[in-house]
Amino acid sequence: MNTKIELVEKDMKKVMKNADSVCFRLFENGQSQIDCKKEIEVDGYKTDVWKSFDVGTRFEIYEGGFGSQYSYEIEKGFASISFSRESLAWQTIVNFLKKDDEITLEWIAGNNSNVLDENKLSRDSINLRVKRNGKIVSLFHIQECITYKDSTARMIKLKKKM
Repeated sequence: MNTKIELVEKDMKKVMKNADSVCFRLFENGQSQIDCKKEIEVDGYKTDVWKSFDVGTRFEIYEGGFGSQYSYEIEKGFASISFSRESLAWQTIVNFLKKDDEITLEWIAGNNSNVLDENKLSRDSINLRVKRNGKIVSLFHIQECITYKDSTARMIKLKKKM
């Protein structure tokens, strides 16, 4: 999969640190993106300014049990952190990043237990992996979502392979 990856720069860290909210997106073409929103005032009116960064993508699909992951593919994904400036977890991640780090979002679909499967629930999660000087140096858990398998509120939308 060919996706565009921007290495961490000083300006990127500043935007991530000062963002009012942060969104994590996975597009149909396999590209992952971190979108940072900052509310500013212009001529007495509040407006949102967005800055987006392309990052690496990795995904795992466990939907339907062992072996059936080959029957699905990820269509898209979304997660967000509201009030990210006040989130100690997010600020810790941003403070950990260094110039030229490579960020990869890991999307994990249907990482269920028997109890979740029996109740037609699914657990999706997203992690942020940091690669420095060619080596993975850290993995941060961003968010997890448990909802009904066919819910439109799922973090990761799957589709059956043709």
